[in-house]
Amino acid sequence: MSQYRRWNIGPLLTADRVLVRAQQNEQIIIDQIWITNKDNSNYTVDLHHLPADDGASTDDFCLIHEYTVNSKTYVVIDAKIYMEPGDELVVHASGSDKIIVTAYGRAL
Repeated sequence: MSQYRRWNIGPLLTADRVLVRAQQNEQIIIDQIWITNKDNSNYTVDLHHLPADDGASTDDFCLIHEYTVNSKTYVVIDAKIYMEPGDELVVHASGSDKIIVTAYGRAL
């Protein structure tokens, strides 16, 4: 039986932050991601899907790179992201205290 959940992070700093981490006993399916820019300037966002226990750079697993979110707007990403135990979704914003990211999905 799956349980619908919401993961939220923000306002982001300019360092990488974990948005979703699949625990060792769960799989997660992300259905939708909302990215909100609450500032008067445009900012970019990166999204990475890191496999569990992989020592590679976050850039090796980039799903979205430098996606511009215009001032005082939001973007909705409708895409299925399948996460295995230990996987992480990591986000990074180009502006500090400006971007909020929310993911909606199911933990199995």
